[in-house]
Amino acid sequence: RVSQYLYPSPQGMILGNEFSHELFTPEHEAFKTVELLLKGPELKMPEGTHFKDKSGIKRTQCRVAWWTEGETWAEVGIFGSRDIYGLDLEDTITEGQTILYKDSPPVFFGHYWRSRSSCLPTHKVACTDWSIAKGGELAAYRWDGEQTLSMDKFVSVSEDVSEDVSEDVSEDVSEDISKF
Repeated sequence: RVSQYLYPSPQGMILGNEFSHELFTPEHEAFKTVELLLKGPELKMPEGTHFKDKSGIKRTQCRVAWWTEGETWAEVGIFGSRDIYGLDLEDTITEGQTILYKDSPPVFFGHYWRSRSSCLPTHKVACTDWSIAKGGELAAYRWDGEQTLSMDKFVSVSEDVSEDVSEDVSEDVSEDISKF
């Protein structure tokens, strides 16, 4: 869906200028495509229910754990807060509302504030966002084309690493980090 908005340039594939207005128009397909790519799928919550996010903003849609099979809000809803109003988390989600990734290529994602313990929800899906801004770790995955992902391929550093990373972590991890 994204490729229709890109064109080749010497720097690689870039967004065409003719689509810049559409990217900021919520009703346009370009906006929806970029939102899905950056934030992941979201579900509209039942009428009269909402949650408040970490900033206290009232939300009527929640993100979905698209990598897991589930039928209830507790199993697939990602709320980012415990301030949930009017929703029984054990209620079943309307059939056809959830998205489950079943394709064969591995998927790496971020922007979900996960942790080391929850970064590999399936052998095909890996999260490299380990909440460094919340005191977690900066993470990367050493992917060599394997189709089955493994915890052994993750490297990470914590936020208390000094400016000179090479002095604070192993030489192997330092080389990987310097590539970023």
